[in-house]
Order: sequence, then C-alpha cells, then structure tokens
Amino acid sequence: MKKISKKPQSPRTSYLSKFNVGIGFLVIAAVATILIMVLPDSGKQSAEENLSYEFVKHGTATFIDKDGSEICSFDIEIADTAETMSTGLMYRDSLAVNQAMLFLYEKPDILSFWMKNTYLPLDIIFIGPDSTIVSIGKETTPFSEASVVSKGPSQYVLEVNAGISDKFNLNIGDKFNWKRD
Repeated sequence: MKKISKKPQSPRTSYLSKFNVGIGFLVIAAVATILIMVLPDSGKQSAEENLSYEFVKHGTATFIDKDGSEICSFDIEIADTAETMSTGLMYRDSLAVNQAMLFLYEKPDILSFWMKNTYLPLDIIFIGPDSTIVSIGKETTPFSEASVVSKGPSQYVLEVNAGISDKFNLNIGDKFNWKRD
C-alpha cells in the first residue's frame, strides 16, 4: 500500500486561501443583496395596489340652508378608522358628482388635510360639532402637500368633487346632516 503524503502549506498559502474564501463570500453576499433589492417580490404588492378604488356607499349626507330647504344630497363613503382616514380618496381616479367621502372625528378640532397621492381636485368642507359648515377649501390641487386647514373647530369633513360647493352655493353656516345605511 502506497502512503500519500500531504505537502505542508506555508503560513502564507494558508492565509491567501482563507483570504480568497472571505472575498468569495463577500462577493456572493453582495450579489444576493443586489438581487433581493432589484428583483420584484411576487408575494408583495405596493400599498397602492392593495387599495380598493371602488366607491362603497355607507350612507347619505344632506346640506340644508338657513331657511330649512334641502340644498343638495350625496351618497357617502365613511372614513372612521385610522386607516380609512389616512387614505381618504387617495389613488382614486374618479368620483361621481353625487358621491362624497365623510370623515368622522371623535371630537372637534382644527383639522388639516393635504392632497398627496390624490388624483382628483376636491372641495373640502369642514363641518363643526353643531353640524354647520365652518369653512370650505375650494378647488384643491391634486398631489399638493400644502395644508388645507379648517377655519374653526370641525368634527366632520366632507370631500366632494371640486366645484360642487360653488355649484350648489354652499355657504358657511349651512346645516349638514348624515345617516348611515
């Protein structure tokens, strides 16, 4: 039987071998990181893709003038959770003339809205705890990050298509009521 003898490695050869393995590991890790970042993950969807864009009627809102006559009425989608309130009408590409989104707050406050990720120009109607219009942010600019702020404590906010408040001549002091279906 022939004995195979292993040639002893010099310390320098052993160091270079370990160095090459380390470099190889770093290259593989870098490539894997780049692939993870670049290739789409079929299991994940963007927040925009997960949103429902269809209007869902939850109730009806009506405005009444100082004489008690009905001014106009809307089918409303209600935003009353943290998620629905933070999303609002973002990413929607249409809203019928008779549709609106109603934001419900637990207590009155000076409220501020913006149009980031909102494709539609809107009128934002701020309504006080006594159900009267406090102020109206008219003809908001889509995608704007500028704040539209209520001019008084508001507990409800109704978003409608831009121009609706002028079309129906809605004014500060007009009354508002709503009901859930």
